[in-house]
Parts: sequence; structure tokens; C-alpha cells
Amino acid sequence: MGDRTDQSVFDEKAEALVVAVDAGYKPWLSHLVNEQLGGRVIDDLANERLSQAIEISHLEVVTRLRELLQTDVDDQWTNPLSILRSSITNPTGVLLGLGIPPVSRDPHTISIVPDDHYDLGPAAFADLGPEVHSAGLAWGAAKAYMHLQRRKALKETTQGPTC
Repeated sequence: MGDRTDQSVFDEKAEALVVAVDAGYKPWLSHLVNEQLGGRVIDDLANERLSQAIEISHLEVVTRLRELLQTDVDDQWTNPLSILRSSITNPTGVLLGLGIPPVSRDPHTISIVPDDHYDLGPAAFADLGPEVHSAGLAWGAAKAYMHLQRRKALKETTQGPTC
């Protein structure tokens, strides 16, 4: 990874992922919520509640993602996609409150994200756009590299260097 430390490269990739999600999250979620409305006309109050729910989800996802990605690789308790998938509870609650019928979902999806009644959660980083996809791949590769380097160093410490 060049002259920089592995950690600095990893930190750079993590921050790039947060920045990409920050930029792409609201347009992505707004689009999905509008799809669920299916052209239904809703009143100003309902529109405001949906906008607030999307804004709250956006702030929460960026905060939780940054917290996770600033945590040491070995101490990360979840992954960015799980955070993105769980971030849809606020708009889901508003859609349910508006009486929008939930979509049909397969059993596997239900087991992964049981409260995602509208299938809003992303299956992959690419769902949020090409910038998030690229940043997610780069972050994942950097994380894998960090894990491998640490395991290699640990093995050398306990067993001696390999030839």
C-alpha cells in the first residue's frame, strides 16, 4: 500500500465510504420512498413527516457508520451494509402509518431485515450508486488487507517468520 501506513490507507478508505454514503443516502432513500407511494398524493403533513424521517435516518446512518469505521478493524461489531439495512425504520414507520401496503418479500430477505416491510434496505453498496459501490469495494479490500496483515504478523510472532 505504498509509503503510507496500512492504517492510514484504511482510515482514508473508511472516510471515503462515509463521504460517499453521506452524499448518496438521501437521494437513494427518497427515491425508494417515492416509489412506495406509487403516485399517491399525500398531504403536506405526511410529506413533512416523510422528509423528517429520511433526514433522521440519514443523520443516524452517517453517525453510526462513522462510529463503526473509526473503530479498530478487530473490534468492529457489525458492517456498513448492516447499518444501511437497519437505517430504514423511520421512513418505514411513516409509510406504515400512512396505510401504504407492505411489499411481498422472500423469506431470506425477511430473515435478514424483518422490519423492512417495503424492501427499502440495500442488498449491496451499488444500490446507493456507483460512488458508494466503489468506496465500499475499496474499504472492503482495505479491511481484508488489514486482517491478513495482522494475522500474518500474529503468526510470525507466535511461530516465527515464514520463508
